[in-house]
Amino acid sequence: MKRPAGLTPDLIALYADSPDEGVCWSEKTADLNVNLVAWSPSHGVDPHVNEACDVLLVGLHGRGRVEIDANPHPVLTGSVILIPRGSTRAIIAETRMLYLTSHVRQPETFDVDLPGVKTRGSLR
Repeated sequence: MKRPAGLTPDLIALYADSPDEGVCWSEKTADLNVNLVAWSPSHGVDPHVNEACDVLLVGLHGRGRVEIDANPHPVLTGSVILIPRGSTRAIIAETRMLYLTSHVRQPETFDVDLPGVKTRGSLR
């Protein structure tokens, strides 16, 4: 099925309508995976290694940190962080936090549960 060009979800509205944590919205194409993720303070993604691909993270709201190989990197509104493939990574919210991640689609990784990650499916 061909995807409509110019998909333009209102990410802030999706976040506002999402009382849960984890993935609020996700979009997948043949080449790309994009996720909108929200966490409450002190919650996030447990340390793990992703050998599949680099991940680009963009901070949209709130404050937190990404730990890459035990080195903390602040996540603030407008922050852009490249998380290299093969690194040990963790994400911790310091306030209610919203961020977007994007990476090359790796179909074999989509059905794998990561520690500390809850997904709610796609809200299209």
